[in-house]
Amino acid sequence: MHMSDGTAKNKKTFKHESLQDGKSIEAYLHAIAEGLAAGRLCLAADDRELELEPHDLLRFRVDARRGSYRSGLVIRVSWREDSPTDDLQHGALRVRPGSK
Repeated sequence: MHMSDGTAKNKKTFKHESLQDGKSIEAYLHAIAEGLAAGRLCLAADDRELELEPHDLLRFRVDARRGSYRSGLVIRVSWREDSPTDDLQHGALRVRPGSK
């Protein structure tokens, strides 16, 4: 986990990385979804904390890869603190559990 106060526009960052089982990650994703719905999301670890206030239009990005030795999924949600100015839209994303 990393949190710092940057000098550019009072930028604060929070990073966390750990090994977790699928159920633990599911619980984190549910908490993130609830925070997005409420418009307030608090991230904390040890004695560090960062509170976010997602609002208006949110940019949603999904990157996935499947390789021979390593696969991954990156989910990114971002927004502008001022009024959104761009109109990025693609076709509707479909997400479903895979079959075994």
